[in-house]
Amino acid sequence: MKKLFYCTSSLHNPHAGVMLNKMLADKKKGAEVIMAYCNRALPSCITNVHGNKGVCAVCRHMHRQIINNYLSDIQVIEVSENLFGKSDNSFSYDDILDLKKIVYRDVNIGLSLHSYFVTITRKPSGKVSLAERQYFDQILSSLCRFVDYAYKLVDEIKPDMITIYNGRMFENRLFYEIAVNKGIEFESEEVCWRINQPSIRVEYHGGLPLDIKQLTQMSKDLWNNSKRSEKEKIEVGSSFFLNRRNGKPTNDFIYIDNQINNLLPDEYSGDERNFVIFNSSEDEIVSLGGEWDEDNLFESQVEAIRFVTDHLPENAHLYLRIHPNLKGLNAEYHTNLYKLKDKRLTIIPPESPISSYALMDIAEKVIVMGSTMGVESCYWGKPVISLHKSEYYYLGVAYNPQTKDELVRFLNDKLTPKEKKGALLYGYFYMALDERAITDNEVEFNLYTDTFMGKKVSGVVEYLKFCGSSVLFRLLYPRFVAHFTRFFNNTVSLPV
Repeated sequence: MKKLFYCTSSLHNPHAGVMLNKMLADKKKGAEVIMAYCNRALPSCITNVHGNKGVCAVCRHMHRQIINNYLSDIQVIEVSENLFGKSDNSFSYDDILDLKKIVYRDVNIGLSLHSYFVTITRKPSGKVSLAERQYFDQILSSLCRFVDYAYKLVDEIKPDMITIYNGRMFENRLFYEIAVNKGIEFESEEVCWRINQPSIRVEYHGGLPLDIKQLTQMSKDLWNNSKRSEKEKIEVGSSFFLNRRNGKPTNDFIYIDNQINNLLPDEYSGDERNFVIFNSSEDEIVSLGGEWDEDNLFESQVEAIRFVTDHLPENAHLYLRIHPNLKGLNAEYHTNLYKLKDKRLTIIPPESPISSYALMDIAEKVIVMGSTMGVESCYWGKPVISLHKSEYYYLGVAYNPQTKDELVRFLNDKLTPKEKKGALLYGYFYMALDERAITDNEVEFNLYTDTFMGKKVSGVVEYLKFCGSSVLFRLLYPRFVAHFTRFFNNTVSLPV
């Protein structure tokens, strides 16, 4: 099998190490491995936001070191903007959200640019300023040229499969869409991050890591194909929800450290029908695009919350728990939440010590827009209404209204909780990492702590070396970057 790997920044760790391991493992299995890597293919990337050519030089040097040390016997292609043709394409967009609709040669270049921009700025929408337009036009023009080159590269190589890392950002997503357009097999590498434990390498075949339908099928397959007994699977799946409720690590940050057990708002009354809505970080959801945007009833969370408030049944009170991840954020989509005024609405700020789980316990119904509290509430026996796509959307854990009229009916009717099976599938998928991990690793990709002259050095990467020493590279790399950026100008002006 001929496999084309496109590698982005060598300095993005442990991502670069995950790709290195995949190439080495496939090569060992007999695949014909072709590595194409970024040699300033685009003006900027997630590890070089301002496009400083000095950072690009360090990245290029380390790519060559990796190739010399591990991949000297495979075909390697340096992808440089110097190889690209010209582009005179122009696009019309007025709002930042409009970027998501920009397509060139059947490749949604605007979606990945929007995702990148939101990741850096946490600004998912708004009228495009002059500075933002200049930035977007620069990147879009480069992406058009890159798409032209990538199509040509794929036609010349004729790979049986294309492999990239993750694929959400603009520096490599185009290879996923080209693979789909040309009917070429595709796989995405990913690292599964774990708190206080080494990360593991996982793979997604045929789609990107946050493809909802793919995640649904993977969850079902993992459960059905597991060698564990039914009782053991239930225990593992349940541990996700028990850990979350008790403030122990799962697959995410712990958000309840500052909350007080069983603490409820002063407005709480057991005489009312209590509804709780858990919102999400809107920028994170909006940046995903694709099927995450399909068939949602509302353009924004503010609009959704206002609609629910306006259509509450009699003798009902709505508690809005703002996601702890929004603490201190001054973005409009966050600050606008506090402008919602209704005597039947209580807004609980992200920094509030009020317990999210106490709110869930007293709720007649839980309403979510992507929050993990949706699948958690199902596990704990609550009826859940989902107003936005989520990882668990197709797992049968929530009522998914298809129209606003149906939502009104769900708000008024007595709903029975959905079965726990979907929640257990979700929990098992994130807790049974031993079954998902790819173990044929040739190089250690986790960062570790070593010593140099008796002092601890953290963040060491095995495969990045200077004069044969990974520790020396870790010590000198920040100085290299600082030195190079002093002598090279930034080429991208990212408005923030």
